[in-house]
Amino acid sequence: MGSGIGFVFALVFYALIWMSADAVSAAEMALGHISRGNAPTAYAEGAPELRERRSLEDFAANMRELGLTGHSSRTWTTRTVDYRGGRLVADVLNNRGETVSLTVTVIRRDDTWKVAAIGPTQPSRRKGRRR
Repeated sequence: MGSGIGFVFALVFYALIWMSADAVSAAEMALGHISRGNAPTAYAEGAPELRERRSLEDFAANMRELGLTGHSSRTWTTRTVDYRGGRLVADVLNNRGETVSLTVTVIRRDDTWKVAAIGPTQPSRRKGRRR
């Protein structure tokens, strides 16, 4: 019986990872554009809610302020996703060598995941190691 419960747990765990993969891919694509200095593309490909909440200039300035242009790495620490949307948290090593906890909100429209918001999870930044 114990191995059956373990199997069910593993199956549920992998199903959740699989369900969140497309949401993470959308976030990865947006952060990739931002890292390469192309915030306008990340903004244009985002959800309408992203563009309704802030201007391109504000979005791009915020991404620069966080040090996301040219950031060197990111690790997803939390994935909370259902069939409509979700919240993803990543630790990002920014271009100043600081680790920034970043929250990316994603929504699903017409079977496509879009980024609706990107911002710091918490206002403080921890000093990170350069890789």
